[in-house]
Amino acid sequence: MSEDQIRELVTKEVNRAFTNIVPELINGVRDQFNALLEERFATVTAAGVGPPREFTYRDFSACAPSEFKGELDPTMALHWISDIEGVFHTCGYPDNLKVRYALNLLRGPAKDWWKLQAADMTEEQRGALLWNEFMERFHRQYVPRVEIERITRDFLSYRQKNETVTELTIRFREMALFRYENGKVCWNAKGRDS
Repeated sequence: MSEDQIRELVTKEVNRAFTNIVPELINGVRDQFNALLEERFATVTAAGVGPPREFTYRDFSACAPSEFKGELDPTMALHWISDIEGVFHTCGYPDNLKVRYALNLLRGPAKDWWKLQAADMTEEQRGALLWNEFMERFHRQYVPRVEIERITRDFLSYRQKNETVTELTIRFREMALFRYENGKVCWNAKGRDS
C-alpha cells in the first residue's frame, strides 16, 4: 500500500469513528448537563428559592398604596410618590410595571391630567414610559419648581412661632424635603420650569 492509500484509509476510519462517537459524546454531555441542572434546581427549590416571581396588580393592591386625586399641594404629591416608591421598593417591582400600576391610583383631576399627557403619546410610547420619565411629568404638574423655590425660601427663613417641638419638627421635615428637591437637578431637566 502506498502512503497516499494509507492516509486515505486512516482518514476514512477516523471519519467513521467520529461519525459514530460524536453523537454518543453529545448525548453523554447533554445527559450530564440535564442531571446537573435537575440537581441544582432541586437544591434551589429545597432552599425555598423558586423560579422568578410573577408581579401582579393584586399583589401591588394588597400593599394598600394610597390614591392621588390631583391635589395641587406639593407636600401631598411628594408623600404620594414616596408611598408608591415604598411599595415598589418593598416588593421589588421591576421598572416595566411601575408606571402601569401607579397610573391605576390616579383619581379625578389627576386621572384627567394623565389622559391629556397620554393623548400626546402613541400606544407604544405609553407602554415604554419609564418611571423616571413619569416622575418628571408628575413633578412638573404637581410639584412645580416655582413652588419648591417658594417653600425653600420659607424653609431658609423659618422661625418658630407658637408651635410645639413636635409640630415644629414635622413642619421642618416637610420643608426640608422640598429643600432636598430643590437641590436636585430639577428631575433631570435643569432649567425646565413647570
